[in-house]
Amino acid sequence: MITGHASYLRGGGGTMMKIFLTLFAALLAAATLAPQVRAQTAPEVSGEPLPLDKNITIFPKRDMVTVDEAAFFANKDLTVNVIRDGVVIGTTSGTADATGFFEINHPGGVCWTGTTPNIIAGDEIEVLDANSEEPDGARIPVRNVEVTQPATENPDNPRQLTMKGKAQEADGSAVPVDEIEARIIQPDLVELIGKRDVRAPGTNGEGTTYNGTFTYADGDDDPTTFTATYTFTGPNDVAAVDSAVAGQSRVLGWKTDPVTTERTGITIYEHGEIDGPGFSGCPQSANYAVTDAGRKAVNTLNINQDLVLGGVSHNASAVSVSLDDQDPATSPVVVNNIVPSPASGAQTWKAAPIPAAQVQAFSDGTLTAEATFTIPNPNRGPETIPDPNDPTGPQIPNPDRGPETVQIGGQVLGIQKDLTIPDAPTATPGAGRYLTAQAVTLEAAEDDATIRYTVGGAEPTGTSREFTTQINVTASQTIKAKVFDTAGNPSDSNRTNTTPAESTSFAYTIGAVAPGTPTIGSATAGASNATVRWNPPADNGGAAITGYQVNVVNATTNAPVQVRSFGNVTSGVITGLTNGTPYKFQVRAINAGGSSAYSAFSNVVTPVTIPGAPTIGTAASGLTTDGTVRSALARWTAPTNTGGRAITGYRVEIIRVVSATNPARHATQPAVPFRTVPATARQLNVTSGLVNGAFYKFRVQATNTPATTATKVWGAASAQSNTVVYR
Repeated sequence: MITGHASYLRGGGGTMMKIFLTLFAALLAAATLAPQVRAQTAPEVSGEPLPLDKNITIFPKRDMVTVDEAAFFANKDLTVNVIRDGVVIGTTSGTADATGFFEINHPGGVCWTGTTPNIIAGDEIEVLDANSEEPDGARIPVRNVEVTQPATENPDNPRQLTMKGKAQEADGSAVPVDEIEARIIQPDLVELIGKRDVRAPGTNGEGTTYNGTFTYADGDDDPTTFTATYTFTGPNDVAAVDSAVAGQSRVLGWKTDPVTTERTGITIYEHGEIDGPGFSGCPQSANYAVTDAGRKAVNTLNINQDLVLGGVSHNASAVSVSLDDQDPATSPVVVNNIVPSPASGAQTWKAAPIPAAQVQAFSDGTLTAEATFTIPNPNRGPETIPDPNDPTGPQIPNPDRGPETVQIGGQVLGIQKDLTIPDAPTATPGAGRYLTAQAVTLEAAEDDATIRYTVGGAEPTGTSREFTTQINVTASQTIKAKVFDTAGNPSDSNRTNTTPAESTSFAYTIGAVAPGTPTIGSATAGASNATVRWNPPADNGGAAITGYQVNVVNATTNAPVQVRSFGNVTSGVITGLTNGTPYKFQVRAINAGGSSAYSAFSNVVTPVTIPGAPTIGTAASGLTTDGTVRSALARWTAPTNTGGRAITGYRVEIIRVVSATNPARHATQPAVPFRTVPATARQLNVTSGLVNGAFYKFRVQATNTPATTATKVWGAASAQSNTVVYR
């Protein structure tokens, strides 16, 4: 049998089981408590232990015990003790009825004497025959079973509920599956399935049936955590789920008698019940616990802060508290000689700070804060006893009186230490530009993490709005978000815990916006005009480009001259320019969202008056003077109109035609159709690049563009020459 006290941690996110400790009420007489209704006189800790294989049920959340077995308990005077660390911390006595029923801390039953013991896992319940002189014997352990998540509807299956919890033996292993059961109690279920409860494992029902399964976690998860699943089938399945989810979730743990196979010493954990004190008319409870660490967890935000532990006690003269990570490589930190306040009755206490450096040395995981309380010995004997050699004479000192004080354990506190930075959140749809409003979903890689966000530009904190439903983005805005894990660590876009964590930003643009900037191309001067070319922007702003505007600037003074608009084209002719004045140009794109920025400036060009057309002369063909090279000769005379400036060169266009009688252009033209010559030339003898025997014509243009200018402006073209044969 289990005879010692053990401390247990709650599974599921590292939450500590709320274990409350109590003190045997006889020591409270000095605390001037008024007599309580139905309170009993504390008996001696002795008597005959009754069999364990009978119906004894413990409700630790309500500090309630029931005894119900006619064959052994009927009409018997009983004493029931709650024992922790070998110390009786609660007791009562009374007489079972004719059916063997005896109930403690429940209407119709008796109260605990003096104070209500807050029964926790690891305590032992002792049931004695109050009239027997046999010594103390076997005890019933309170099983460490609890519900961590009450029955909850499965969002993916409206006909299914899930309950989660923890069931742990004293050695840390899981309670065997044949010694545990998860139940949902709901009287309204009778009308739907013919029963007031559903069980896992289990299956039953009338018309609408259910199937309950019970499984422990596997893999890297805590193997003592369980999931109970209830699936309903039938005409009232959804209604049964709705009814059951409003019921009370319970988990039962017991031992199985190896001979009779009966359940013995049942512990029933009732989710939602408030721990102690006793029910109306019964005494209040006395608690011993580590209840506070000044923070919910040790994380990247507070790792450099000292840790201060505190808690509650009752009539304790001293408290010692330790902090440990259960890692053999590190040693526990112990704070001794803590004096609770006030000196008696209900007390609070606070330990000296544990330096941050010592907290940092612990491994990540659950840090356990556990206290030992020094209290008056509730089992101490009288100071004097009758002299066995002279019963009628003076009393003598009691040699077996026992120590003045004893030490008991208390409620432990689990503190999560986690310095791992969670992954940054993601958004669906991702940041970008959209023509219509978007419903944005934020997601975290960790299932039990919380996402907090802002939309006004501020950095999100642990108190910012929590993401629970889609964010409707109807106008352009930026969502800033952080993931906070169960320890309170925020995600960090920089992935470092040495600087303040940065949020992840998701910028959304709704509707068309101005397009990107187009790229300017080349500008070419003409007579009183210039041709400007450009390339469309890479980003159209979410809407089609509807046009372009060209800004014309005097290249000498940088003064704006004019802005010309064009459609969705990539070049345009700017007219109305002054010949001889240098100009430069820049372009911007336009769509439904607005105008882009202007591009960089183009090259500088200077419009001029172009020369008139040269007069074409008679072309000739035939061998050159040495009789070895084929040729075709073009001739012309200078134009009479030079455009106000000297002619600086000529350009001869070579045109291949179909035949001597057909002047239509041939399908195959010369690879180099234009040849340039100096201003002094009046003819061009072409001796290469033409097809022997083919027919050709010539046309000539003059330019007055300065020779130093790379881009020439050519004047009007002459008429075509006569047809010649290249030979």
